[in-house]
Amino acid sequence: MECIDFFGVKSFNAYMSITKEKIGGRIKNALKAAGITQRAISKSLGVGESAVSAYVQGAAEPSANGLFVIAQTCKTTTDWLITGKGSGPGEADGKVNETQTDYSKQDTGLSKTSTAVMRAVIEGIEEYLEEEDLELRPAKKADLVLTLFEMCMEEGKEVDKATIIRLVRLAV
Repeated sequence: MECIDFFGVKSFNAYMSITKEKIGGRIKNALKAAGITQRAISKSLGVGESAVSAYVQGAAEPSANGLFVIAQTCKTTTDWLITGKGSGPGEADGKVNETQTDYSKQDTGLSKTSTAVMRAVIEGIEEYLEEEDLELRPAKKADLVLTLFEMCMEEGKEVDKATIIRLVRLAV
């Protein structure tokens, strides 16, 4: 297995562990800033308190919908929860916290750039997996998407096939 340097971390699993800890810390900070308990957010998410505790500790990550609910509830953005960039707790505009039933009109908290990068990451990974007739567990695929998304956002780079190939090979 080749060794790729992920921002100074020499293994994919170690990088993902650090990433989960960072997201967990941001979730913890967002909940604290909004004065929301883990019990209250667990009810909003429809998960047990132990799941929220795992999110905060960096042992697990919420689903995309879970991140959206946390962002809405804590008056922040999913972009900030994932990357630490953008509006932090209490800094987001009022749109993030409005209750809407038409999901196509909801503000996800992602900027247009972030949304485009996320779409390119997902499509690139799906395309490569299909080309190579590979399958990954949904959790592993989600980890790859998150890793590549963060790499692109932090470095300001576009999604490239070479990076997708390296990451998928590490994950398989």
